[in-house]
This record gives sequence, C-alpha cells and structure tokens, in this order.
Amino acid sequence: MSVTGADFEARRGAEKANQRMDDHEKYCAERYNSIGVAIMRMEQKIDGLGTQIANRLWWAAGLVLTGMGAIILMLVEKAH
Repeated sequence: MSVTGADFEARRGAEKANQRMDDHEKYCAERYNSIGVAIMRMEQKIDGLGTQIANRLWWAAGLVLTGMGAIILMLVEKAH
C-alpha cells in the first residue's frame, strides 16, 4: 500500500486540525481557570462588603439607642 499525495495532505490536514483543537482546549482551560479565580475574588469582595454593611448598621443602631437614652435622661431630669 503506497502513500499518495492525497493521503499525505489528508494526514497533514488532520494533524493541523488536531493541533488547533488542542490549542483551543488549552485556551478554554486557561479561560475557565481565570474566570474561576475572578469569581472567587468577587465573592471575597462581596463577603467583605457584607461585613462592612453589618458593622455600619450596628454602629447606626448604637447611635440611635444612645440618642434615645439621652432623650430619656433629659425628660427624666425635666420631670424633677
């Protein structure tokens, strides 16, 4: 069985196609990994933001309670 020019061209075309598929798979894997890292960073930022919001809400609640306590003390002193 002899290798013809058409067979040689077909093999070369198949090798090129396989190389392109391998390159594309590598590109997709790298892209998938970079997206995963970006998602993890975003989750960390969101968690940090939630903590900051919670801290500010507690600070605001403490401020309101302090103000209410001051008003109550002022009213008690006026009553005497």
